[in-house]
Amino acid sequence: MADVHLPDPDLLERPWVETYPPGVPVSYHMPTVGLPRLLDDAVRDFPERIALVTADGRIDHATMRDRVEDLAAALHLRGVDAGDRVLVALPNLLTLPIVLLAVWRLRAIAVPLEPSVATERLTRVADDARPVAIIASRRIQRSLGEHRPPIGLTVDDDRWVLAARTRRRSWLPWRRAARTEPSARPVERPTPGSVRLEEAVHEATQRGWQRPVFPVPSEAAALLAYRSDEPTTGLVFTHQHLVAATFQARLWVPDVQAGREVALVTEPLARLDALVVGWLAGLLAATSVVLLEAPDGDRFARTVEQEGPTLLLATSARLQAAMADGEAAKRDLTSLRVVLTCGPSLAPGTRSDLSRRTGGARARAIFRPAAAAGPTHAQPVYGLTTEQAVGPPVTDTLAVVVDPDALGTVQPAGSFGRLLVRGPQVATDVWGGRRDPHLVDGWAVTDHIGTVDEHGAFTPLGRLSEVERLGDTWIAPARVEAALETHAAVRRAGAVVDHAAGQVRAAVVCRRRPRPTTDELVAHCQQHLDPSAVPADVALVDDLPEDEAGGIKRDELHERLVGKDTT
Repeated sequence: MADVHLPDPDLLERPWVETYPPGVPVSYHMPTVGLPRLLDDAVRDFPERIALVTADGRIDHATMRDRVEDLAAALHLRGVDAGDRVLVALPNLLTLPIVLLAVWRLRAIAVPLEPSVATERLTRVADDARPVAIIASRRIQRSLGEHRPPIGLTVDDDRWVLAARTRRRSWLPWRRAARTEPSARPVERPTPGSVRLEEAVHEATQRGWQRPVFPVPSEAAALLAYRSDEPTTGLVFTHQHLVAATFQARLWVPDVQAGREVALVTEPLARLDALVVGWLAGLLAATSVVLLEAPDGDRFARTVEQEGPTLLLATSARLQAAMADGEAAKRDLTSLRVVLTCGPSLAPGTRSDLSRRTGGARARAIFRPAAAAGPTHAQPVYGLTTEQAVGPPVTDTLAVVVDPDALGTVQPAGSFGRLLVRGPQVATDVWGGRRDPHLVDGWAVTDHIGTVDEHGAFTPLGRLSEVERLGDTWIAPARVEAALETHAAVRRAGAVVDHAAGQVRAAVVCRRRPRPTTDELVAHCQQHLDPSAVPADVALVDDLPEDEAGGIKRDELHERLVGKDTT
């Protein structure tokens, strides 16, 4: 891709700006600050406002900053300095945001991973990022074996965060603290090794150790993000990338009231959608952020009833499962005003059910390719939306759909193509100084195939690995399966492309008898899919071939429905 000539951004039209609702700016002057500034501003304006809530407790902004300063001092005492990488593998504890802010206070780089990550991937990320420290459970640290970083802080709960302690007021406001670099002074640092986080904090406090005071430049690297399918390619996101993405998310919901909102986040903060849209945008608006990772339907609904969130971030699948939970149906969800979903669009039935049970909450999809710190596209919260479309580019973002075989050729509205994006939230570097063929001349060449309409709203079909070309169009078997599974009688569906016949074929496992007819299922698909994606026939089967993760084995299904030739 080295010789590829991509579109000239200065020559591209931006029809989507005409669709922005009132209050959403086309462009915004993003502040050039480090991420800790978001916490400092929240403490200045709303010190007693609750910042974080989990099932185990809650803390306000001022207390949160004290804990951040304590932990930053402990990390620095143990040897973490500017530019060092810190591997963070924690669930949605109160400790997790505090850890991230402490790392950023030191100008170090966070490498967040979900604690459920497979050991093989954890090891490969550790080998690539070469972290000096890890903050995780003892089990995760042990699983790294000889790959474990020299510094380790063990975390299993939030007791250290919630422990009663008189709040110190010895911190310097950021404007004064930013004037000088730290002066070097010899010190006997603790022996490297793994200790409990609260012990490390206690030691730093007892020794009167404080973190060095210096500004956090916006251009400094803040986070390395590793994709699950590319565990040795870490995208570098600077403070400026993350701050810009945070402001873009905040600007997209123009009626957010600083210091008055409550946001519920149901996804792990190790995922950028949850980190930026759920937590950092909440911190920017001094929102009380409720962290609830991987809840079942009733726990999700019970938390909404108890905490009264006005904003919600969840995956589409999580929300659809919650809406289908019988126990959850008894709960009061009317506090919700705006619901942002990541992943495929909500099924129409789920969307209408959510609107009914919340008294009219606006459910809107957001879309973030891997190369972006935050969403590049989103459905307007207070504007018109199109079924399946994830909306126009957000503030200060440029996007275009190009010919997959000629990336410099812009596709006309309605034609399938490969999505290119650029903006202040899009990464420009890969860790280690390596060259990434997907980052070219300020553009992120994504793996997403889709279409764009005349207003600039993008409709994703799937990643290149998830779609197949059929004549002049593209087919996403997963989308065909999702459409079939919205039928009340279908428990599971599988779909493949029959290239020889130029058709889609599918099979379903039914929930009950009497079973639906093939004609009934085909007609159902005609209501939910483009004509080219409607299956020629739908077989009724007792089981479908699945892999260990529960996904469809498409090669085996293709052999059952079509034959051995899968090309």
